[in-house]
Order: sequence, then C-alpha cells, then structure tokens
Amino acid sequence: MKGLLVYDPRDVSANAWFIDRLIHAVNKRGHTLQLCTDGGLACETQCDFAIVRCRNYLVNRGFEQRGVYTVNNSATAQIACDKWLSYELCRSLGIPVMKTAPAQAYDSVEFPFPLVLKSRDGHGGREVFMIDGDNVRQFSQAIDSGNYIVQQPCSNPGEDMRVYVIGNAAPMAMLRRSDSDFRSNFSLGGIACPARPDGSQLEIVAALRAHLGFEFVGVDFVRHDGRWVVNEIEDPVGTRMLYSAGIDAAELIAALMVDIPPKTI
Repeated sequence: MKGLLVYDPRDVSANAWFIDRLIHAVNKRGHTLQLCTDGGLACETQCDFAIVRCRNYLVNRGFEQRGVYTVNNSATAQIACDKWLSYELCRSLGIPVMKTAPAQAYDSVEFPFPLVLKSRDGHGGREVFMIDGDNVRQFSQAIDSGNYIVQQPCSNPGEDMRVYVIGNAAPMAMLRRSDSDFRSNFSLGGIACPARPDGSQLEIVAALRAHLGFEFVGVDFVRHDGRWVVNEIEDPVGTRMLYSAGIDAAELIAALMVDIPPKTI
C-alpha cells in the first residue's frame, strides 16, 4: 500500500530525523511512505493512507472525502489546532479546564491579573505570555486581533504532563518541569521524565478519544488546586520526549498501518 506523509515545508528541516525514521518504519512493513510538502497536491494524489503532520484540517478532510485512511481525522485536527475549540469541547463533555475566554471579550473583574494570553493556533509554547496590569498594553494588538484567548493561570506553573495516545498502545505519559519559566515545554528547555497518568487523566483521554476518534495525539494536563485539568490537545504532537525515554514513536505509528480499513468510497 502507498502512503503519504504530509508536512508543512517550514517544519521539514527541524523534523528530518523523525521523518526518515517514520518512512523507514512504514517501508519495512511492506508499504511505501512518501513525504509531501504540498497539502493541496497531497489531497489529489492517489494513496491508501495518509499521515498528516501539518496544521490544516482541510488537508485531513480532503483525504477523508476520498475514503483514505487518515491519521488523524479532520475533526481531531480542527479541534486540536484551535485552543478555544478545544476548551469548548472539553466543557461540553464535562472535562475540567482552566477558566478561559476569548481575549477580546475578557473582563478584568472576571479575569484579574495575572493571566495567561495564548494564540488560538500556536504550538510548542510559542505565543504564550503571562500578562499583568503593568505589561498589558504591549499585548493590546494581540488581544484585539481575535486570535488569542485569556486564561486563569494554574496553581502549579512550570509543570505539566503529556499523555500520548498512539493506536492501541497503552497511553504513555511524560512529566515536564521548568524551574525558569511558567511554560514547561520540552522544546523550550523543560526537563521531561516518564510518568504514570492517574485514573482521572485516563478517563479524560478515553472520553476525548471516544468523541474525536483520534489515533495519534498528546493530551496536555496542568495541575490546579490538587487535580489535573486539560491544558491542550496536540495534533500533530511532537515525539522528542518519547525518544528521550527510549520509546520509538515511529514504530508505534507504523504499526497502525498493518490493518488499514478498506476505503469507504
């Protein structure tokens, strides 16, 4: 079977090692996997499956409309790449999240400083800022743009846990910490170590998976007032932390291609 691995061209260089690893893992199982950096062209290319690692749910949807098995589906890609939609989904499912509102609509009484300002479509801890009454003016353009949300800070900044879901493998988790930043992202210098998710986290991940039907994501949790609450859903999710713990993510992803369901159309 023929597969396509779709990346934004801007992300290829930084992910070259993983791309090669994933292509090799799929190819050795008797399939072919070809890198494509043009989402529009990818949607029109004949293939049996697609691993979509760009951040454009319309690419995922294009494959789905042709009956191509796609990791992940367009619903997951759309929700996970928009933090506001992610929080709205969690609230609709009764899943705990931090108090959140569109930045344009925030009320300083309801959201007293300090607060966290996040772009809806940012990733890797970029475009995430802690703001207070002294520096709020420098972020006024972002607040007015309509592409940001504001959020109550968690009670344990600089620590979070990412729970990975890859196919039928048992959920894996990495605990991240930073002693110098309220953001604990591994890509920003945070320290990561393997962890065991608790029952509440596993229930939340299962509820999200039942609703979205994802195959390969990370669900990020922050700790607030003694419990874990969802911070973000990551698709595409980075794998560097898994490799730092000796877990070969490419092999787990390639295993998804062993029993690909037939095309639906």
